[in-house]
Amino acid sequence: MTALVDVRHDAAHTTIRLTRAERRNALSHALVDAVGDAARAAAARGHAVAVLQADPPVFCAGADLEEFRADPEAVPATVRLLDLLVRGDLLWTVVVEGDALGAAVAVAAVAPLVVAADDAAFRLPEVDLGIYPGGVLGYLEEVMGIRAAHDLARTGAPMTAAMAAERGLVTEVVAPGEARPRAEVLAEEQARRPALARRAATAWTSRFRSPEFTARHQLLDALVEVPDPARSA
Repeated sequence: MTALVDVRHDAAHTTIRLTRAERRNALSHALVDAVGDAARAAAARGHAVAVLQADPPVFCAGADLEEFRADPEAVPATVRLLDLLVRGDLLWTVVVEGDALGAAVAVAAVAPLVVAADDAAFRLPEVDLGIYPGGVLGYLEEVMGIRAAHDLARTGAPMTAAMAAERGLVTEVVAPGEARPRAEVLAEEQARRPALARRAATAWTSRFRSPEFTARHQLLDALVEVPDPARSA
């Protein structure tokens, strides 16, 4: 079986690369399990900082819809990944090269640091299918502001990396080919002060773990209704 992630443990931080490029790095349960295993291995090494990146051409296509439709009652893999990112104590830097689609936009939202190539794009394609992206919206409200987040959720219009930076979703925009090296530099800088990095991670992710956020997210998530392909056929 082909590995779903490539993991590199440096002296003070860990880099996790999604390698499911043939499926546009769609978030399956197996992929999330692999990221979780790598994150736990990083913590066991005493690392406080991790980088998440992906093989091109797409950063991540969001949920693996085939898997979701096969078992719609199961906790989605996307929810499991977001919980992993916000409930651990690693300070994450996410590298976005290519498109970040659907739940991948929420992955960027929950990360304390996001480095994007200037030709990257952020989009909620579920809108084109008549699906209101309520599950993603709650995360976007926390970092983009209410109007910008709701505009994205209503229209599904793509955001360039520059637009995402203006709206608070992206930390830095760099030229193509420079996103990964820049993320490694940021990770190394943060890893020099591991106790401070852990506190910074807790300070950032606490907004996604509060009772108020949980209640808001449950309300928005209830607005998501995935059409049954069999009924529309």
